[in-house]
Amino acid sequence: MAIRVKLRVRSRSTGKVLEVNALVNSGYETERPELLVPTKVAELLGVWPSPPRPYIAKDYFTTGGPIRNYVLLDEVEVSIVVDQSTGSTMCGPSHLTNRGGSTDKR
Repeated sequence: MAIRVKLRVRSRSTGKVLEVNALVNSGYETERPELLVPTKVAELLGVWPSPPRPYIAKDYFTTGGPIRNYVLLDEVEVSIVVDQSTGSTMCGPSHLTNRGGSTDKR
């Protein structure tokens, strides 16, 4: 199940601010926080196609083929947008067995 949150993203270079919906993903670990954004979001923040400061280009090999990722270190300030309401969803464990080792499907 995907977890989505609303983020407020502010470019430190341009001062532009956006509120975006984000998918929380722990698919890999990083030493520093990372925020991967679509090209359109980078354009609206004013950091693409002409980055306002030096960047690092990193090449990655994915199942869909090679990609290039442009990284602007410490470029954006990110905060989670919350309201006073809370929500919940029902969920169940993915696997339980009884003491005999067989699965009980009632």
